[in-house]
Amino acid sequence: MKRISWEIILAGLFFVGVAIYLIGRPSESDNSVRVSVADVPAPPEPPKPDKVHVIDLNRLEAISSVKAELKELEALQNKDNLKNLEQLKELAHLIPAQARDEFLTEIDKALRDLSDDEISINFDMKDNLIVVNRDYNVEEGKWSLTSPGVYTYQYVFDASRLESSAIDLPYGSIMIVGTNEPNAKLTIQASGQIDSESDLNSQLSTFTVVNSESATFKVSPNSDTRSQNIQLQATLNLPENMSVTATTESGHLEITNISGDQVYKTGGGHIKLSRIGGDVSAYTSGGNIRLDNSNGDFDLRSDGGHIQAKNSTADLNLITQGGNIDISEIKGEFSAVTKSGGNITVNQPVVNNDMVMETAAGSITINIPSATVADVKLKASASVEVIGIPFDGTKTSNWMNGSLNGGGKLDIVAVSKLGKVLIKKND
Repeated sequence: MKRISWEIILAGLFFVGVAIYLIGRPSESDNSVRVSVADVPAPPEPPKPDKVHVIDLNRLEAISSVKAELKELEALQNKDNLKNLEQLKELAHLIPAQARDEFLTEIDKALRDLSDDEISINFDMKDNLIVVNRDYNVEEGKWSLTSPGVYTYQYVFDASRLESSAIDLPYGSIMIVGTNEPNAKLTIQASGQIDSESDLNSQLSTFTVVNSESATFKVSPNSDTRSQNIQLQATLNLPENMSVTATTESGHLEITNISGDQVYKTGGGHIKLSRIGGDVSAYTSGGNIRLDNSNGDFDLRSDGGHIQAKNSTADLNLITQGGNIDISEIKGEFSAVTKSGGNITVNQPVVNNDMVMETAAGSITINIPSATVADVKLKASASVEVIGIPFDGTKTSNWMNGSLNGGGKLDIVAVSKLGKVLIKKND
């Protein structure tokens, strides 16, 4: 023992310390498990699938005060050879100053993106929309080279008597816009490593079937693999009062101003729904879903993203396997569930329908007026709390069963299996 030096003892202690650190340090796989899906930042917003611009006049502050004057814009629609939006800018004086800058910004953006192109403009004054489309000089129903490396397929048809429409892509983004026009137009762009039109036709088959009741569009690959890496982007302009189905295996979906039963599905992209109505079902296996300014019954599901619903008169069924749910200014009852992990946040200026919320791992925060009358059932593993609203009933640290302001009008149910539940006033 006397032969053992202090240097050897200190060295031994050093290596023991290193070993303890390495054993206790989480591995890379451990880190991946510890990170909650809800903490992963949302993917970026989907780009426009095609050179189409939808200017929503309802979003412009104070625009309602000049709706009558805005009908003057509609006269531009009938002018011959309308090739740019400069004439719209000249009418900006009709718009109040607080909204004028935003209007001009949207016009300028469309001008930049569509410079030197032929365009068409649809003025939907009933719905306060301006839809700006690029026009292509192509042979109807065939792929045509419209710019270097970009091929365009276009099909225009009378849709005034149609009841439904469907579009199915093997991959790529889809944009659908409802207008007040009786005609419909499908535009599909293909880009990537394409040698010629015949090369593109050898790889993709395009089916177009239009009859007295429905229109169906389908693009199918002629082989199981995409040997030349082709990207697809589709735009479908339709009469707004129509049932619609849109499917893509990988790509974003963006839908505006459609009223009717609707089904949307993507295998790997975001879904954006704005100003739509009817019985609507939307599913994405790996993206976010956003709903706004809509009216109807909505079943929205994501296997790996966040869901946001706001400013709508709607009954909602919202389910995500792993993401946050954000609900604000919804007139209607809703159920919101995060099955694997995520926070749920609710901001309601008025509460007049039942609310049911459940998360497997995360917090639930409910912001409602202090005068809300409701029966409440709250349960959480960490804590439950009501702040600023009179509560009467049974309460423990992680369970509350009772009423707000006497209760009896509607139900608020919130359950967090691993987290906390908080109700607080927002007035």
